[in-house]
Amino acid sequence: MSDEFEIEAKEGAGSLLNPPLGLAGWMAALGLWGLSLGFLNILGMAYPGELKISWAGFLSVGLFGDGVVSNTGFHPISDSIFFIGCAAISGIGLRALNDSDVGVDGWAKGLIFNDTWPALFTFDNGWERSIGAWSMLIGLVFYLWWGFTYTGWVDPGVYSVFVALFAFGYAMASISDHVDATVPKE
Repeated sequence: MSDEFEIEAKEGAGSLLNPPLGLAGWMAALGLWGLSLGFLNILGMAYPGELKISWAGFLSVGLFGDGVVSNTGFHPISDSIFFIGCAAISGIGLRALNDSDVGVDGWAKGLIFNDTWPALFTFDNGWERSIGAWSMLIGLVFYLWWGFTYTGWVDPGVYSVFVALFAFGYAMASISDHVDATVPKE
């Protein structure tokens, strides 16, 4: 028993550096989203008004300083660490996607051309997928609308609405893949 645990622990130790395809897609998307938020923050467009996000304080919930500051200049340590972290996450994800049979271009096409988005207009793939597609679309449109309208790209309230709608929609869309699945007997 202990030999199996050691083998599994050794194989699992590098899994974040060589993630499976599903995790690689999420890592690439979240890392690229973080990089875009970092650039918006440097341009002064990530938070409403004349304020700027201090990533060290924002991500540590005030442990390493204030999360929102009036100093709109470049914060070398905070901004650099945030950029390096986001670049590393997206780089690992994109490298794993590039090494797979799908490739980065196949992954990007798969975000748009899949079974979920046509379910916005038809119930052919089940009502679960349609409800999921609408929920994800409403959450995404809400986040983008709020960001463009109020320059509030980094707002915990907006995140809570967006993430709740998107996660619910993703779960509902995924349920339709397993509704008619056979249950294995032990």
